[in-house]
Amino acid sequence: MATKNLRDYRLRVVLYRGPNMYITRCSGKVSYLSGTEMPQALSNLLNDKAAETRFSLEDSRDGYSAKKVLLETLAELWVKNPVACPKVEVIST
Repeated sequence: MATKNLRDYRLRVVLYRGPNMYITRCSGKVSYLSGTEMPQALSNLLNDKAAETRFSLEDSRDGYSAKKVLLETLAELWVKNPVACPKVEVIST
């Protein structure tokens, strides 16, 4: 079985209203942090899709594939109000 070449990444989630949030993967662990670097529950952002999204983020090869996963989930959740959908930026990959 081949091992994946997973890289650490950091994503900035720019909320429509409120502070920026960050999603990071460091040493294989995915964390969701507030702008002041305080840990937050991923379900605060993704509601009932948090668990499946976390698994997809853990399996992402780099920041760009993690951004794609997160944008797809956010688009599903914000389908009724796409203007207020959070924006996602790759800070480091």
